[in-house]
Amino acid sequence: MYLDSFSFSVSIGVDELKLFEVCAHETLHFLWFEKWKKIHPETKRREYDSPYLVWQYSEMVTDPILNNKPFSDMFSFSKRGYDSFYEIDDNGCKVMDNLRKIYSTDISIEEKINEGFEYINQILSNKERTITKK
Repeated sequence: MYLDSFSFSVSIGVDELKLFEVCAHETLHFLWFEKWKKIHPETKRREYDSPYLVWQYSEMVTDPILNNKPFSDMFSFSKRGYDSFYEIDDNGCKVMDNLRKIYSTDISIEEKINEGFEYINQILSNKERTITKK
């Protein structure tokens, strides 16, 4: 993904379902980062890239957003994030399950973004973990 030019690359020969997944995932990043910039204009540009927490969080939220209504009604895939996301637990509960709950609540997207980020920041700070790519 090339955030500054609002573009991304897709390999040739990708099947249609995978193409939809990639396009939905990457387009979501563009929209999500635009919203993040409005909420948190103090964020430095480098934090939108790996390995910074803002980038890690942006990768984690693709699952709860794309698998939540109305997106889940539009797409026939179940987009998952990096496998390592699903291994992080919080006192016996999976962190990704808790993020899904946050993003399923009836609050504004700004509140979801902030609440989810505070949660992830707390969990990852306590565990001193860095999310790795699958």
